[in-house]
Amino acid sequence: MENERDSKKSVRERYAKIAKKGDSCCSSQETPYDSIEYVRSIGYSEQEIRSVPEGTVMSLGCGNPMALAEIKEGEVVLDIGCGGGLDAFLAAKKVGDMGKVLGLDMTPEMIEKAQNNAEKGEYKNVGFRASEIENLPVGDQLIDVVISNCVINHCPDKAAAFKEILRCLKPGGRMLVSDLVLEGEFSEDILQDEV
Repeated sequence: MENERDSKKSVRERYAKIAKKGDSCCSSQETPYDSIEYVRSIGYSEQEIRSVPEGTVMSLGCGNPMALAEIKEGEVVLDIGCGGGLDAFLAAKKVGDMGKVLGLDMTPEMIEKAQNNAEKGEYKNVGFRASEIENLPVGDQLIDVVISNCVINHCPDKAAAFKEILRCLKPGGRMLVSDLVLEGEFSEDILQDEV
């Protein structure tokens, strides 16, 4: 349990810094990162990138769950690990005025950034809340589509996360996840690296 808390604390601190600085999870002083270029490389179109408020694109994901989501007008979408709001805002355009999008992130600084971006973009059908993935603040069977972009890999209890996602989905609902999967073993040095 203590390792789980330490892991979450480390992730929360790292992403809080990213939210404040506006850089990416993949950049460093030695290797600056172009967020726009990176987001293009993982499948977002130029039109999608230009359609969201400045400061939204932060290259925190590892793919584009929106590419296959087939979100329809009027649906309710849950974006787990919403970061600055990129996928939530793209989903908001698809669900229209009759639909809703809820973005969740465990980092308060990311929620603040997403809320500021929503105000800049004048999104009326999007809301953001702080939450951990293992305890989603959503009722049973209320969500049509769950999207997540490179977030579940940070979760120490993946079984609890998937159980919560399934609890929230309506019968026939869908989940689109872009994430990293380990096929092998990490060395002890990598396991001890908090970043």
